Amino acid sequence: MSFFVYQAALASENDAVDIIRTIQIGGLSLNSTPDDIEAFIETKPSLECKRIDVPERKSKIPSRRSSPRQQSWNCSYSHKTLSEVLNIRMSDGVISYLNYETGYDKTQLFEKTRLYIRGIHKKLEAAGLTSHQKHLKNFMTYEEKDIQGGSAPVFMQHLNAKKTVSCDNIPIYFLMSMNANTLPSQNIYRAGMKIERSRKPIHCKNIE
Repeated sequence: MSFFVYQAALASENDAVDIIRTIQIGGLSLNSTPDDIEAFIETKPSLECKRIDVPERKSKIPSRRSSPRQQSWNCSYSHKTLSEVLNIRMSDGVISYLNYETGYDKTQLFEKTRLYIRGIHKKLEAAGLTSHQKHLKNFMTYEEKDIQGGSAPVFMQHLNAKKTVSCDNIPIYFLMSMNANTLPSQNIYRAGMKIERSRKPIHCKNIE
């Protein structure tokens, strides 16, 4: 099974934010809880992780808001072709940054991921994000190509997108990138994904 699982049933076909928020990496998404993260790490015994947990700090000034709980996970596994990296930042129980990079030892798993990234591009395009947009608040770029020449052929794929919306009348952004590349002559098949959102405000009653 591919590490990248798209929960299409949970996302509105015409809403880029829903698509970005419900992209899952090995079962992790922006909606994941600390328990979800720890469960994922347990399935990766080779990952070495450093955890930081800063408790909520109450302000001594009544008119000033408390500083929310801050958590982070920084994990890695070093290997010539199968190295992995997992970085997560969470504020008050909400993930604001999620990064995962991995290698594959089976070409069919990489192929599924490559097609998955292409599918996400098409869904974001259908939701209104196009490569022709020049607006810094909302854009998408996509590139997929085989590079011939040199000692061996190389495949490269890149998808980048940004969507800005209103969270209780305050602008926030959702930013994502996905990539895949191969160097078959060296048995390298790698893919990665990064999803990020504004850290403030972290909780939204209404997103428009």
